[in-house]
Amino acid sequence: MRSIVYSSESIENLKKIYDHVEKNFSAKKAQETIGVIFEKISNLKQHPFAGKTSLISELVRELLVEGNTVYYQVTVETIDIVYLKPRGTELLDYPPK
Repeated sequence: MRSIVYSSESIENLKKIYDHVEKNFSAKKAQETIGVIFEKISNLKQHPFAGKTSLISELVRELLVEGNTVYYQVTVETIDIVYLKPRGTELLDYPPK
């Protein structure tokens, strides 16, 4: 089974999502939101092609979770979470440098 590998940018954006939801709703809602994101990403181990092919690159897939978009690549051994675009933001710096 493939392992999940997170880029540093995706981890940073998970923190931004958590902070935004906590500030605007509650810590409980933020934990629930991040939990759902991790659950959907974990499900990619069983169904790596669940996301649609991205318009960015045919090598990248995207999965919409709670209004946030997870960009990932599937390799033989891993599912690389290359970028996580928080809801309401633009995809200006993709691919990450």
